[in-house]
Amino acid sequence: MRNLLIVFFVLVLILLIMIFPIKSRMMAHFNLLKMKGYYSIKILFVKILCGMIYIDAGKVYISNLADAISSSYSSPFMKKFATKLLGKMDIKKIELFFTGGFAENSFSSAIVCGSVSSIVYTAYSYLSQKYDNVKLYNDIKPTFGQDNLELTFDIVVSISFMQVLSAIFGAAIETKKERRLYNER
Repeated sequence: MRNLLIVFFVLVLILLIMIFPIKSRMMAHFNLLKMKGYYSIKILFVKILCGMIYIDAGKVYISNLADAISSSYSSPFMKKFATKLLGKMDIKKIELFFTGGFAENSFSSAIVCGSVSSIVYTAYSYLSQKYDNVKLYNDIKPTFGQDNLELTFDIVVSISFMQVLSAIFGAAIETKKERRLYNER
């Protein structure tokens, strides 16, 4: 009887882990004047994608420190998987920090900060209609004495392992159907 109870509780624990959502974070910091940025995507304590992006002489360079997203998967599968996964995510919290301004032109500094504030609140109104209980924390500061355009954001997203598995299976099924239709032509 004791072994049966242990097996039952282990199965219930596995089921609860699969059903209850976990939180993942997407963080980034961009300096728009230097054309340089840093990004990180974490699920629990595991870094999925982490690195730096910069533009030098008109070319975009990306260097990944941690890359758990393998390039061995087919591109159509990854596109379908990403769209299905994004549809299943639930945004919980958005933190946005922006400092911007120009040393010689305070009017442009105020216009830039006002425009960013308008864009942030427009996006927040859309997200608050689409997702329940989205929280927005923002800090938009004009800098009048120096040239500065920096954007930092942190997005907390909730998703369960069951949703990830259903996105994988759905993307695999759609990719197989498309391949079969392409081969029939």
